[in-house]
Amino acid sequence: MPKYRILSMDGGPSGPAYARFLRVIEENRPGFLARADLFAGTSDGATFTGCFGQVPRKDRNLDVIKSAIEFNNLLFKAMAPSLGGRLVMFSGLTTAFSYRDVLAAFREKFGHRTLRDLRDEDSHVVIVSFRMKQPWGPKIMHNFGDAGDDDLDLTLVDAAFRSGAFPSTMRRDPRAADPRVPGRRDHLRQ
Repeated sequence: MPKYRILSMDGGPSGPAYARFLRVIEENRPGFLARADLFAGTSDGATFTGCFGQVPRKDRNLDVIKSAIEFNNLLFKAMAPSLGGRLVMFSGLTTAFSYRDVLAAFREKFGHRTLRDLRDEDSHVVIVSFRMKQPWGPKIMHNFGDAGDDDLDLTLVDAAFRSGAFPSTMRRDPRAADPRVPGRRDHLRQ
């Protein structure tokens, strides 16, 4: 049986740490990233999954890792709440900041690429989230298997947003339902 190499990345602060470890590995073992057959991640790891998975295998190199790290740094800057945002957050009235800057960064990086588009590039990805509707449990988004799978038409932007804590830490849209009310988080119902 041939080897099948899976590169899996956690979310939270470990995602950026893993990317920096990968940078060192790629510097010392060029071609490491290109040999991965599947990228998997959740939350921040899902962001890196998208960054690596959207690049054709033959082009995955040190520059791709550096670009993913730069993108991650940009996201953290976009998520930094203003002083007013911090005061609002600590008041408990609403979330700390709006999604607009983060969404704009995701759209600039991923565009309208879908999981199907990645499959066409011979990239396999798995992005994990949590299903808020019954039955509760993990929601596994991927781009392999049956061609009729609903996940294939999901954009990388939507997959990354569904995987992270974004819905609970940001206002999705001023006209949208309160994201703190579980029954009204329509964007999490996938």
